[in-house]
Amino acid sequence: MFQLTKLEMENLMSQFATSSWGGRRKLPLAFTEHGAIMAASVLNSDRAVEMSVYVVRAFVQLRELLVDHQALAGKLAELERRVTHHDNALAEVITKPGTARQAHSIGNAGSVRAERPSG
Repeated sequence: MFQLTKLEMENLMSQFATSSWGGRRKLPLAFTEHGAIMAASVLNSDRAVEMSVYVVRAFVQLRELLVDHQALAGKLAELERRVTHHDNALAEVITKPGTARQAHSIGNAGSVRAERPSG
């Protein structure tokens, strides 16, 4: 069991539209996943067992969400690195004159002489 920080409490209050006046004078206490399991093992009623299973499932879902979020964040960071690299390469090509291939003229530009057939 641990006590929430002031920032965590403010976040909870904003998420649940809790009134800012009255109510709690102290920061609330919360259970960790292991604490919830330990508390459930002490309680013996059918309702306590049912609620402990519910709490443990909620912790498992929360952990899965966290893993998925971290995987997506890693993929997003990789995409941002790739896009930044491509942007830098494009900017370099655009800003440095002469790095691109020179255009060749099409047709007879007058520099090539046609040879006459000998005959």
